[in-house]
Amino acid sequence: MLVSFLLAAATAMATDVSGDWEFAAKILGDTSYVRITLKVDGNKLTGSLNELRFDGTIDGDKLTFAATRPNGEAFGTFEGVVHGDEISGTALWHKTDKVEWTAKRRGHHSLFPVYAPGALLFIGDGHAA
Repeated sequence: MLVSFLLAAATAMATDVSGDWEFAAKILGDTSYVRITLKVDGNKLTGSLNELRFDGTIDGDKLTFAATRPNGEAFGTFEGVVHGDEISGTALWHKTDKVEWTAKRRGHHSLFPVYAPGALLFIGDGHAA
């Protein structure tokens, strides 16, 4: 019985997704790439993407969060599942745009496309990579 309790407790613990992630969102046939930061404190999930702020929860390997603009305007809602150093899920942006998204922990195989030398790739903060 103790073993069952310990296994249940371990399953309920939030996966630590704290850190920097490469985020790819697919909408209307196009894919956008940005860097996001996530932080876990217990089951609370927070984070940011440029001016957007994330606030949500993580329960085991499942996460949900809302993104808001600095003026408090809702940007969208996100749901996802953590698979080690990858997260995949769906989102609803602007209450109408359905989006599929994935994220990989920075430092692992990059989601960002490979560009020819001299090509500019703008990443989330508006700076060329």
